[in-house]
Amino acid sequence: MPPEGRTLFGLALGGAGACALDQENAAWCWSWSPDPVQALGNLRFESLAVSGFTACGIAASGAWCWGANGQGTVGNGTTADQPIPVRVLGQGEAGED
Repeated sequence: MPPEGRTLFGLALGGAGACALDQENAAWCWSWSPDPVQALGNLRFESLAVSGFTACGIAASGAWCWGANGQGTVGNGTTADQPIPVRVLGQGEAGED
């Protein structure tokens, strides 16, 4: 069920999770709960991908991922789970990432 006043589209499914964009290109994700939760960070995405309990999105500022990170799948150089989107390393000018 979409959040009140929101239309969801661009559904991305993967493993145990799903995400979709709303009319403002904010990401909404859910897994075991029937109610989607908005990804924090005020990012606006062009597209989304989900694999297991990890989600990623492409924004104007690059690739961002969040969720389960036990195998380093979020791409930020750690294995700590990331509850909010973090920018994937290796996208900036030399010395930025």
